[in-house]
This record gives sequence, structure tokens and C-alpha cells, in this order.
Amino acid sequence: MKRFLIAVVAAAACVIATGAQAQTYPTRPITLVVPFTAGGPTDTIARVFAERLRVSLGQTVMVENTTGAAGTIAVGKVVRAAPDGYTVLIGHWSTHVTNGAIYPLTYDLLNDFAPISLIASNPQLLVTKKSVPAKDLTELVAWVKANQDKISAGTGGLGAASHISGIYFQGVTGTKFTFVPYRGTGPALQDVVAGNLDLMFDQAASALRPFLRISPVDIADEDWARRSQENLTPISVGRIVVAPPWHALATGDRSPRTIVIAPSMGFGTGHHATTRLCLAALQEIDLADAEVLDLGTGSGVLSMAAVHLGAARAVGIDDDPDAIQSAVESLALNPGLPDGRILFAVGDLMTMELPVADVVVANLTGGLLIHAAARLRQAVKPGGALIMSGVQAPERDEVWRAFAGLELEAESAEDGWITFTGRRLSNG
Repeated sequence: MKRFLIAVVAAAACVIATGAQAQTYPTRPITLVVPFTAGGPTDTIARVFAERLRVSLGQTVMVENTTGAAGTIAVGKVVRAAPDGYTVLIGHWSTHVTNGAIYPLTYDLLNDFAPISLIASNPQLLVTKKSVPAKDLTELVAWVKANQDKISAGTGGLGAASHISGIYFQGVTGTKFTFVPYRGTGPALQDVVAGNLDLMFDQAASALRPFLRISPVDIADEDWARRSQENLTPISVGRIVVAPPWHALATGDRSPRTIVIAPSMGFGTGHHATTRLCLAALQEIDLADAEVLDLGTGSGVLSMAAVHLGAARAVGIDDDPDAIQSAVESLALNPGLPDGRILFAVGDLMTMELPVADVVVANLTGGLLIHAAARLRQAVKPGGALIMSGVQAPERDEVWRAFAGLELEAESAEDGWITFTGRRLSNG
């Protein structure tokens, strides 16, 4: 099975127009929407493609990761954009074929888009965690049949290529296993490598990556992150403003409620709905003198927001060393934050000893929240609050059931994402 990647734009886009309009296009930056997480194969291709477009068109091309619901959130966003060629989507058979067959979509895949070009094709591979005893496909099928009630398979979301490939495999082999949806195949593959998932189907480009040694030969431009996102503007959520460094420098905005975040692969700020929902949820809790644990901290914005809002201390943990480095660099851009009250550390949620806190923020994925539910509950002090984000709407009930014993205090949603605030009972 292969995944074909195409670039598409909203129908009637001016990239195929004629006359004066075609002669002046593009006159402003272009947004290239990627329906999956930063760091995955689709995102990697998009960023290489964006750089080549920038050189040939003479305009900035901003890569925007809009994840969730097997790519339908990103596709719907492009449909709603003006059909002028300035919002372009990277899609493939999952977003533009499979989703049309299994979801009731709010857009027409045949009539709402104009294809531009085939970019790449990529076969699907079946990968397993290292401890699986099978040495070939025959042994693997036998092992799955013998352990089918215990086996979990990661997917890039309901209806994603990794999900459909798994269903096809079950059909031809007569096997069964549980699917665990993630925001993209990148995070799912990380959990396979870490041993938290048993197997998954993934593109060759990403499935083989952990076994390849890659050495940088030449970096032509160290300024790519700023350049590719230089038109990002501040995001306001309640009393908190999240801004890129160039905005703070240009405006001199260093107000107590502004958090400056360095550019990164996904910017990692309020430009994603899950982060905005967490920022709003934090402001509904009395954080005065509270200890806050921020799991999946990414850019560190939620830890910094917690201290802004009165927390005595915030600890941000992520299993990605690059994310923690980004968080440390961003913290240095916020000299107004009190010294020593924010700590960032690399750690594995499933294996490390988690500190106990008054408030725990877990901006993760639905699958990981379910998998780590018991550990997350225990990390919350009796009477404390647990904010859970990264939940897609179809996962809502399953995720909340995993946290039985918590009292639902608040629930909010945006762009198909759901965030819960649960309260651990004093005797729970």
C-alpha cells in the first residue's frame, strides 16, 4: 500500500489564473497547511517543499501544522480559506480518498479543491517494538493471534493510512488488536520504539528513521525558523498573551501577561487549539502558591503561564530533548519571570517517578492519556486538579472513562479538540 502526497488549493485558486492576477502572484506570504504533527514524514516533505517554493516564488511560505481527526480539521480549514492561492494544503490518499469514504464530511473532496502536483509516494511498513519475539511475518501473525486481547497498535488517527492498513491486515490474517489513535504517526512511532505500543503501520520514510544514522552536511540558513513563521502574530487567551520574539522586539511588549516563545518546528504556542484550551483552563483554577506539573511541556508555554498566574513553582517534563531545549531557550526570553520557579526536564511519563502536584496539566494525546491514566491520577494531590488536553472528539467518552474517580469540573472544546478539568476528591 502506498501513500501519495499531493499539493492542493481551494478551488479557483489564482495559482492557475491568467492575466494580470497571475503576473503578480504571489504578492504576500503563502500558508502551507500540513494535516499532521511536526516532525513526521508529511511535515518533513512539506518543509523541504516550502523552502523550494520560497526560493522560486520569492515569497515566505509558512508551514502550519493543523492536526486531528485524521486530517479532516486541516482540510476543512483550507476549504474555509479564501480561494486565492494563498492557503495550500499537503494531502494524500488518507485525507483525500479514505476520509471521503468513511466520514460525513462538510466539504466536497472532488469539487472544493484543485490539485497542483504529485509530490511523492511512500510504501507502508509494519513495525513492532523490539521485544516482540516473532522473527518473520508468519511468526508475528501467530504471536498476535495468541495475544490479541493484549496487543495495541498505534495509528495516526481514526481513518488514517496507518489505521486502514491495520484493518486490512486484520482482515487478511484473521487477527485482532486494539487501535490507539495519536495526533500523527510520529508520536505513535516514538511509543513503539519506547515499548509502550506493540506495533503499527507507517510510511517507510518515518518507520525506518530510528534505524538510520543521519549526519548534517550543510545548513545553508540558520534563520529558517524565524523566516518560515515571521508573520505569526500574538495569541491572546484570557489574561495571557503568547508572542514570538520578533513581535516583542518590534513593539517593546514586555507586559507581565505576555509570554515570549522562540520559533520552533511547530511554534508550540497558542497557535494550536489544545494549547489555547489549556491556557484557558489554567485561568479557571486558583493557582496562588500552587505546585504545577506540566507533562508534554513542548515549548514550556503552559509552565510559564502557570507562574504568571500565581503558581509557586512549575515543572515541565517532555520526553523530547529538543523540546526541552526549546523551552529553556524560551524561558530565557522572559526575564520578568521569577528566578528558580520554573524547571524543565527530559523524562518518560511512563517510567519516571512523577512529582506530586496541586495541578497537573497533561497536554498529550487521547491514546497516551488512556495509557497513563493511573499514573496521572496519582500525580495529583488529593483535592487537586488534572487538566487533560489533546483529546479528539470521537475519543471523548473513552478518555474520560479512564479517569474514573475524578470529578468533572469543566469541559471545553475548539476545532474538534476537547479539554477536561477533573478534580481528585480529597479521599480519592
